[in-house]
Amino acid sequence: MPEICCSGIFNEDLIPIDFNEIELPNTLKEELKSWVIFYDNDCHTPRHFQFKKEMANELNKRGRNLAKKIKALYPEIRVLYRGEIDGDMLDYEEITGV
Repeated sequence: MPEICCSGIFNEDLIPIDFNEIELPNTLKEELKSWVIFYDNDCHTPRHFQFKKEMANELNKRGRNLAKKIKALYPEIRVLYRGEIDGDMLDYEEITGV
């Protein structure tokens, strides 16, 4: 799930995990960083960090795709994706076989 100024990856206690704490290919780390920058800079108004509703589809498409890539790398772990629409968080979606 996206969150302002964090990796968008959380452990089972919903504590953000830094990219450097998990083994991911550099290309995937760069994609995740790009997604976070997109969320931080393009999906919110500059001053008050209000979510731009028109950005939800792109945000969720990219985020879900990243979750699937992580699941493909680590099929043994539980991967959940939680998108955002209209400024509200969606229910968790478990990413299964890719």
